[in-house]
Amino acid sequence: MEKCLREAEEEMGFPLKVVKEGRVIILAPDPDYFKNSMGHFDPAHAPVFYNPRMEMNRDIAIIAANVFRRIFFKKGLKICEPFCSTGVRGIRYAVEVEDVDEVIMGDISEKAVKLAKINVKINEVKDKVKVLCIEANVLLSLHAKRGRRFSIIDLDPFGSPMPFMSNAIRAIERGGMICATATDLPPLFGAHPKACLRKYHSLPLRCEFSPEIGARILLGAMCREAAKYEAGIEVLFTYYADHYVRTYVRLSFGASRADESLSHLGFIAKCSSCAWRGMMRGFIPVIPTKCPSCGDDVLVAGPLWCGPLVDYEYCKKMLEEVMLTKVNTRKRIIKLLSLILEEARSPGLYYTTEEFASKMGVSEPSPRKVVEELRDRGFIATLTHYDPKGFRTNAEVKDIEEVILDLSRRLSGKR
Repeated sequence: MEKCLREAEEEMGFPLKVVKEGRVIILAPDPDYFKNSMGHFDPAHAPVFYNPRMEMNRDIAIIAANVFRRIFFKKGLKICEPFCSTGVRGIRYAVEVEDVDEVIMGDISEKAVKLAKINVKINEVKDKVKVLCIEANVLLSLHAKRGRRFSIIDLDPFGSPMPFMSNAIRAIERGGMICATATDLPPLFGAHPKACLRKYHSLPLRCEFSPEIGARILLGAMCREAAKYEAGIEVLFTYYADHYVRTYVRLSFGASRADESLSHLGFIAKCSSCAWRGMMRGFIPVIPTKCPSCGDDVLVAGPLWCGPLVDYEYCKKMLEEVMLTKVNTRKRIIKLLSLILEEARSPGLYYTTEEFASKMGVSEPSPRKVVEELRDRGFIATLTHYDPKGFRTNAEVKDIEEVILDLSRRLSGKR
């Protein structure tokens, strides 16, 4: 491997490092060489992008692809990764996913393509993996014709995946899966509402549960884009972690499928003062202008996806799959999937203990204690992966306030 590393460094013109991820070995820019004056390494400043912090993202992609093939596809998979960079994700698809016939990777950077080809050679997958120096939309457009389409398309760009969504939908075969990562969280989470309107045609909301709103805005935009091609989306798995939102959706074609999918669009309303929030389906739903709980003004986000964020059975199969998989982030994925499974069947939008404690002027109890107390009182309640202080419940705001008050009194009593 040492000889291969030196030859690759000579060819690329910059220091490289051997990285083992999943069942593959790749060469990536040496982070020690590209640190700034403060000793910090930013993957975006290296000649070819490789972010070790996104390893869990890639691990989950492999798990999701294997489950997808077993449930939905009985033939070999054809996978596209239009932003390949070092090629690690596409190579892992070729090596770690069952029954993959072909992986086509693309990147607009000549350096990235050169390094990706070196990594393909190292992992001995030249018969399965093709690497092209090509812009993402051009690559996807070239595969829009029937017979050339992909089973899985993985969109993992810098920022929003929406500029590439139209061509991805055109290039996916019937029943295929589109995986999409959004890293432009300030627009999605309400810090830059105009940017969100431009990119997603949706108004965001900066509040305690912005991560869920952001995920629903992404899915809503994908749903509307698919409908243009008379396709509907079936949401298999969505999560938020490490400053990105990631979703896996299956495409079903036909006007009725598109119409059914569009029926899940709607808006979220939130009180500007108290913790009341609600979800209203429809293109022009009846949204209260005043809070039904306290009478103050209501804030609105949308249009966005009001349907389920995960498919329970699919997520369950993913958890079973990761139990049998050896990846570096295995423990973290098990914890994440277990929590998502728990909250998948919980009603409504999530709350946080911090918002209640702050508004009520009391000590903040732990979310787990709140969930336990709500369950003891007969309500449905779970934690959420979107926020370590978050919880979901079918209890009314006044019931939650009673629980928070009782727990904070007990907490103060112990002190």
